[in-house]
Amino acid sequence: VMCMPIWQPLAKPISAIKRKMLTLHFLRHGESQLSHLFRGWTDDPLTQNGWQQMQASLDKAAQNGVQFDAVVTSNLQRCQQFAEHITKAHHVPLLILDDLRELNFGDWEGKSGEALFNTQADTLTKFWQTPTQYTPPNGEPISQFAQRIDRATGQIAEFAEQHHFANLLIITHGGVIKYCYIKALQQSLDNILSMPADLGSLHTFELIDNTLLKATG
Repeated sequence: VMCMPIWQPLAKPISAIKRKMLTLHFLRHGESQLSHLFRGWTDDPLTQNGWQQMQASLDKAAQNGVQFDAVVTSNLQRCQQFAEHITKAHHVPLLILDDLRELNFGDWEGKSGEALFNTQADTLTKFWQTPTQYTPPNGEPISQFAQRIDRATGQIAEFAEQHHFANLLIITHGGVIKYCYIKALQQSLDNILSMPADLGSLHTFELIDNTLLKATG
């Protein structure tokens, strides 16, 4: 894997960096062994079907002319293992960011929605309806998750700026992609769980001077 150990955060704040348009292709990981459970930070591997879901999305994108200069990935294996495979196949650099992890579901990790509904129906329902007001026990508040993804986006922009990259493949999680839609569409954070992000799906955004926009076409 061609990692980029020379990358360091820029001294000046990201808001002060004047950059050209940066295209970010966000690929959600495919099906994993615990896809039927809450497994935000639980480090489960992809299934064979999950691997194929991701490859199919990239194959389709390639047929439509999508290219990328480097790959950025979450450090959880359901993302990182596929990212390492892609960087070797395409001979491009790889940047691994812990901040691209999924939301941490705390005590809900490793449990099914059905089991939680049987024991914590009220809390689970409130979380789905207004996640800014309800956090899973010992979990990560959605506001902190949003700040973490904003920080990761800044790190990605700096990485691209330093190496003059214009197109990046970001391999990450459903919650991260949903939050990107919230930012691009300027919607309330309480709408995050209604945003699209199917397993293995690809979503393209443009980052222009620190403003995230959904790409058309």
